[in-house]
Amino acid sequence: MFARLMGLKTISPDALHQLVQARGVTTIDVNSRQSWVKARVPGARNLDPLAYTDHDLPADKGRALVLYCSWLSARLPTESGEQVPA
Repeated sequence: MFARLMGLKTISPDALHQLVQARGVTTIDVNSRQSWVKARVPGARNLDPLAYTDHDLPADKGRALVLYCSWLSARLPTESGEQVPA
């Protein structure tokens, strides 16, 4: 929702899955490293948005990038179906 308010493009989970399967995208998780370790989009790299360099980004500047974060992820159900307390 905030991305749309800021004028950023968004992508659906299904569309992202298709791009990942086709290896047509680099996915970057800008959540904390601890959050990334617990749960992430398969193949996503973790990147600190406040402390990165050009070397942390893909060399292919024509490759699509999807960056994501979610403070809501802590409230999503776990694999066992239990909801993690906020």
